Amino acid sequence: MFLVKVLNPRSLLVNLVKVFLTSMCSAAAFVKIWYQSSLAELIPLGFSLVLLSVAAFGMQWSTNAEEFVSFAERKRIYIGSRDCFLASILSLVSSAFLVFPRAFPFGAVFAQSFYFAHTVFFALSILIALWGLNKLLDASISRH
Repeated sequence: MFLVKVLNPRSLLVNLVKVFLTSMCSAAAFVKIWYQSSLAELIPLGFSLVLLSVAAFGMQWSTNAEEFVSFAERKRIYIGSRDCFLASILSLVSSAFLVFPRAFPFGAVFAQSFYFAHTVFFALSILIALWGLNKLLDASISRH
C-alpha cells in the first residue's frame, strides 16, 4: 500500500511542488536577511500577490460543492486558502514596516526596530504560507 502511494504520479508531483515551494520560500528569506537593498524590498510584495492568487483559487475550489464528497474536504481547502490569505496580509504588513522609516521624520530613529519587525512578519508569512500551501496540496492528493 505504501509503495502504491509513493509511486502515484500525482503524489510524486505534489511532493516535488512542496520541495520547490519550500526551497523558494527559504531562498526568499535568505535574500531578505542577507541582501538588504531596494530590490529585496519588492520580495514581500510579489510574495503577497502570489499568495493572494493561490488563496483566491482555493476559495473558488472550495465553493464547487459538487466536486466534494464531504464537508471535511471543503473545510480543509477553505482553511488552506485562509492561511494563504493571512500570509499575504502579513507579507504586506512586513512591507509597510520598510516604508515607515522613510515616510515619517521620527522613522530614522526607530529604523532598526522597524526592520526587525519587518523580518519577523515576513518570516511568519513564509511559515503560514507553507502551512496553507501544504494543506491545499494535500487536499489535491486526497481528491484523486
